[in-house]
Amino acid sequence: MKVVFTKDLEGQGKKGEVKEAKPGYVRNYLLPKGFAVLLNDPQGKQIIGQVEAERAKIESETEELKLKLEELQDLKLQFKKKVTEKGKLFSAVKDSDIAGEFTKKTKLEVVKVELEEPIKEAGERSVEIHLKHGLSLFVTVVVSQEKGN
Repeated sequence: MKVVFTKDLEGQGKKGEVKEAKPGYVRNYLLPKGFAVLLNDPQGKQIIGQVEAERAKIESETEELKLKLEELQDLKLQFKKKVTEKGKLFSAVKDSDIAGEFTKKTKLEVVKVELEEPIKEAGERSVEIHLKHGLSLFVTVVVSQEKGN
């Protein structure tokens, strides 16, 4: 029997995927648990359409994001902090600070900032920022001394 998966089922299929399955497995497990519907069922065709529309949307978002990232290759994020006499920062620059500043400047949502530990000294560092759809870019984080110190 051909079925369309309505949900991801590990080892069996992903949502919107059409697969051949044994009739007993379909009747006794996939259909009652809501993991799949029959291919000739109107709901099956609707699910396939939804999945295709989602894929097209993701592809278009990814292309737009790639173009935006090309514009941001030389992006520098500036942070002004108070510095001790030994050159250490009074308050470190954390990944959340970098994500917030990046989002404020670019209007892009950050998934993760690759920062092993908070930045505790003034200077420049290259930091990788991960965005949705598996895309990422490196930005330069510049931490400088606040005037008046």
